[in-house]
Amino acid sequence: MYLSLPLQFASTRSMTTVVFTCDGSVPPTQFTVNVPKQGRCRDLLQALGNACSLKKVEKLLIAEIRNHKIYRFLDDPVLQLSTISDDDRLAVYRLPKLEKRANYIQFVHRREDLDHANNNSLASWKPYGVPLLAQIPRNETVTGFDIHELVHKMLVPMLRNQDSPQLAAQNSPSLHSYNTDSSKLQLQLIDDSNTVIGKLNDSIRVPQSSLATIFFINWSKEDMKKINTDHLEYLPEVFMYAPPAKRRIICYYVLA
Repeated sequence: MYLSLPLQFASTRSMTTVVFTCDGSVPPTQFTVNVPKQGRCRDLLQALGNACSLKKVEKLLIAEIRNHKIYRFLDDPVLQLSTISDDDRLAVYRLPKLEKRANYIQFVHRREDLDHANNNSLASWKPYGVPLLAQIPRNETVTGFDIHELVHKMLVPMLRNQDSPQLAAQNSPSLHSYNTDSSKLQLQLIDDSNTVIGKLNDSIRVPQSSLATIFFINWSKEDMKKINTDHLEYLPEVFMYAPPAKRRIICYYVLA
């Protein structure tokens, strides 16, 4: 005579994300954290904050990425983690806390579509990679120069042969405090109306959006050689499935 007792299932869940900084202090970094299986978004935020040594003046914003764009923000702290599937892909943006409400800008990467480029005289651009995210205080005037500096600052730690990824870090969230080496990359920025954003001090319109205003970064072949594209191209699933393990049964024999 014996009793069969199946092993108890784990009460925690392993979740993998990549954290992007907006101040150019470190390159995108992958973190895997354990959270309560029936937990909420605040549990994931706390675990990630501890893992990346989040400062009191900073915040984390979680976004689900689909088709190389931000599909939704997971900004409700009581959102149940069960609504996040294991095959979802999450990007976490590390941003400074602002006193004013913020408008978000997502910079969607695009590269030339080689299939169309061979057949058409005009270049065709195809989205790829993981978008970058920046924030600006609402009602604050920004210029084309500011937008370019925002992008370059976030890209500094991804440059190849970059000796000091900390050189771009700043404590002030002001747009005009940025100081990056913009000569390394000659990026073409496009707004949502397909207009080129120049590096001028003329003010530009950043429309308010329920999610995040989309600006595009058109990458030339020359610029793509200057950065480590692995940081932009690969975003892991929340949980990578391993081959299913055989279920173990513990048998306790009762001797008469």
